Amino acid sequence: MADGSTALVGVVARPHPLQRDTYYAEAKAGQTIAQILGDGAADNLRVELGGEEVPRSLWPCLRPKAGQRLHVTAYPKGSNNKLLKVVVVIVAIVYAYWTGDFATALKILAYGFTVVNLLVPPPMPKAPGANGDAFDPLSALTGTQNRATIYSPVPLVLGTVRFYPTHAALPYTEICGDEQFLRMLLDLGPGTLDVSDIKIGETPIANYDGVDWEVSTTPTLFTHDVYELQVGTNLNSDAASDTRTSQTGANELSIDLQFPSGLFGVDSKGRDVTGYVSVSILYRKVGDSAWSSAAAANGLVPSSSTIASDGTNFTVTGSARRTLRVGLRWKVPAAGQYEVLVRRVSTSWSATTVSDYSDMTWTVLRSISPSSASTTGTNKLALRIRATDQLNSVVSTVSVVASQRIPVYDHVNEVWVDDVATSNNAWIYHWLLTSAPEQAVARRVSADRMDLDAIIAWAQDCDAMGYGYNQVEQGGRSLFDLAQDVLAGGRATFGMRNGRYSCVRDIAQSTPVQMFTPANSWDFRGQRAFFDPPHALRCQFINPEANNQEDELVVYAGGYDKTNATRFEKMDLRMCSDPTPVWRLATYHLEASAQRQNVYTWMADVEFLVCERGDLVSVASDVVEWGVCSARVKSISGDRLTVTLAGVVPMEAGKLYAIQVRSDDAVQAVVNITTTGDGDVQDLVLAAALPANVQIGDLAVVGERNLVTMPLIVQRIEPQNELTAKITGVDAAPSVPAAGTGTAPTFVSSITGKPWCEPPEIPVVNIRVGDSAPDDAGVIYPQPGFGGTPSSGIYRVPLNGRAARR
Repeated sequence: MADGSTALVGVVARPHPLQRDTYYAEAKAGQTIAQILGDGAADNLRVELGGEEVPRSLWPCLRPKAGQRLHVTAYPKGSNNKLLKVVVVIVAIVYAYWTGDFATALKILAYGFTVVNLLVPPPMPKAPGANGDAFDPLSALTGTQNRATIYSPVPLVLGTVRFYPTHAALPYTEICGDEQFLRMLLDLGPGTLDVSDIKIGETPIANYDGVDWEVSTTPTLFTHDVYELQVGTNLNSDAASDTRTSQTGANELSIDLQFPSGLFGVDSKGRDVTGYVSVSILYRKVGDSAWSSAAAANGLVPSSSTIASDGTNFTVTGSARRTLRVGLRWKVPAAGQYEVLVRRVSTSWSATTVSDYSDMTWTVLRSISPSSASTTGTNKLALRIRATDQLNSVVSTVSVVASQRIPVYDHVNEVWVDDVATSNNAWIYHWLLTSAPEQAVARRVSADRMDLDAIIAWAQDCDAMGYGYNQVEQGGRSLFDLAQDVLAGGRATFGMRNGRYSCVRDIAQSTPVQMFTPANSWDFRGQRAFFDPPHALRCQFINPEANNQEDELVVYAGGYDKTNATRFEKMDLRMCSDPTPVWRLATYHLEASAQRQNVYTWMADVEFLVCERGDLVSVASDVVEWGVCSARVKSISGDRLTVTLAGVVPMEAGKLYAIQVRSDDAVQAVVNITTTGDGDVQDLVLAAALPANVQIGDLAVVGERNLVTMPLIVQRIEPQNELTAKITGVDAAPSVPAAGTGTAPTFVSSITGKPWCEPPEIPVVNIRVGDSAPDDAGVIYPQPGFGGTPSSGIYRVPLNGRAARR
C-alpha cells in the first residue's frame, strides 16, 4: 500500500455511536462522498470530514482529498438502526477499491438482506469477465450479436439455452465465379451438445438460400486459419497502385478485386462493349528487395475465367452491366510475412466507346495458413453463406439452441444413463465435478468420492420443484464459484459428508442428531442482524416464452403486494428459465431473511463430530435460558418413572417442567415432569416412563416445558485445536424449509414473446366485379370494387423490410 497511500481516502465507520466496534477501509481519492458510500448508504448516517459534519446534500459535491479521513457513524433512527447495512457498505468500499468495480460494489449493497441466511445462500451477481473485460457473462443469453472475444474463456453450455456463440476464428469472404461467400466459425463450447433452431436474426437458417452449415469438433467448411485485411483502395486510373503487408506465418496469399459499376463500355449505337483491364500483382518477403509476380506463382487459383494470367500480368475481362468481382489465390515459397503490390497497368476496349465503366477497387488481402483455425477441440458451428438479396450485409446475429448431454443416474434400476439432455441442478453439479470435459474443468473428482445418495435425493427434489440451471458460462470463474451457483439455483449449497463431496439442503427435519448443553459445550454466544427487510424481490430470469428475453417476476414478502410494497431489491436468477422456480427461490430467501436474523455460536469437544452442516441439533444454554439444568443421569427407579440427576434442578413454584434425555444411540426423548416445588430438586417424578434405551450416564436437560432446548440448524463447523470446534447455528424456523413449496401464483409476463417488428395479420380484402348503373346513353360499364375492414394501428417498416404494427 506504500506506493498508493498518497492517493487514498481513509474511511472509519461505526455501526452505533455507543459501540466500540469500528470498521476501517480505504477508497480512491477524487471521488465524491456519495460515490464512496454508494447508493445503498442508509439515511441515518452521520458523515464527518476534518471534525465537521457534512450535510447529506453536499455528499454528491464534496470530494475528500488524498490522505484525509472520512468518519461515518450510524445513529439510531426508528427502525433504521442497522448494524448490518453499515458493515455491508464498508465491505462494498473495500471491494470497489481493490477491484475498481463500483458497479459490482453496488450489487453487494443490494444483496445485503441475504447475508443473514448463510446456510443456503442465493445465487450472487456474477464477477466481471476475464482479463478485465467488464462485460456481464450472462449477457450472452440475451445478446444480439456474435463477438470475437480474443483470449477469453470458451463458452460452456449448462442445461438448455439459446445464445449467440462467439467467433472461434475471424470470418472471411471468398470469390467463386461471380458470387461472393462468407465463411464463419463459431465456438459452441465443450461437451456433448444437441444443437437446434439455428437462426440468423429471427429467421430460421433453413429459410435462407445458399447457406451451408455443420456442427462438429472437426468442421470441414472452415479448414484454414485465414486473416482478412480490408484494403478498400481505389485503382481507377492506369498506373495507380497500392501496397499492403500480410500477417506473419502466411503460406498462401489471396486478394479480391471489385468493379462496383461493372466492367463494360457502350458504343454510339448503345451496344455493350467488352472491357479489358491489365493488372500487375507482385509480392516479396518482408526484408527482401526483389519482387515476384503472382502470375508465375505456384498453386495459382483464379476465382473464375474472368481473370486470366499471361505469365506476367493478369487481364480482367467483362462486358455485363453488373458488379464484377474477381479473386486470386497463390502459394508463397516459404511461410512468412509478405508485402503485396497491386498496380493497374492499362485499360482497353474491344470497340470504340462513347462511355465506359471500369472503376476498380482492391478490397481484400488475405493471409492463409494451413493450420487449423481453432485447436480447442470444442464443438464448432461452421457456416458458408452466399451473398444474396436475403443476405447482403454483415452477418453477426447467428444464434442457436444448445442442450448439454450429461450422465444421469437411474436410481430405480441403479444404473447410469449417458448423454441425457437435462437441466437438473444435481446432475449438472455431479457432472461438473466428475466428468466435465477438460476444456471446461482442469481437475476432476473421482466418482467414488461423491455423496451419491445425497445427490440423488437432491435431484428428485429438483425434479419435483422444477429447479433447473440453464446458462452459458463464459466469465472465467473458478469451478467452485460455478458449482456454488449451480447449487444455489437448486436451493442447496456445498458440503462435505464423511469425506465425500455432497450438498447441503434446507429441508424439514424433526429428529435432532445431537444435543449440546453446558455439560458438553461452552462459550455460547448470540447475535442478531438488524436491517430493513425488503417488501419484495425483483427477480430477473430468462423467459423462453418471451423470445428468450430477460423477464422479471416480482415476488412479495408476507403481508405485502403491489398496493403497499415500497422497498424492493433485485435478485439475479437468470440461470432460471421458468417463473415457478424463480418464485420458489425468492420466497424461500425472503422467509429465511425474516425468520433467521439470529446467529448463535458455541464451542464443543469431540461430540461435534456427530453433526454436519445443515443438521438439526438441540441446544441448551443458561445464557438465553434454554433449559435450567443439564447433568448426567445418576439413577433410574420406580418402573422408570423416577430419575435422579448428578446435579440439582432449581425449580420455581407454578411452573411446569420437562426433561430431555440423549441416549448413547443419539436418540433423544422428551418426558414431562410432575414434580413441583420451589427450590433445588434432585429426584424427578415423570409423567411417563423413560424409554428403554435411556441408561445411567446419559446426558439430560431439564427446563420449562416447550423451552427445554432450542432446535437449531448447524450453519458452520470450524475445527479448532485439540479436537474442539466452533459451531454456528441458526433458528430451525420450520416455516423456512416449507417456503416456496406450495403452488406458485400465475405469472403474467409484460413481454408478449413476439418481436415488436413482427408483420401484422394479413388484411382480408374482397374483390368484387359488378356492373354500374346505366348512364344517360344507357351504357353499362364493368365496375370492380374492394371490400374488407383494415386493422387499426400504426405500421412501421424497419430496415429488413418487414412491416410492423405498434
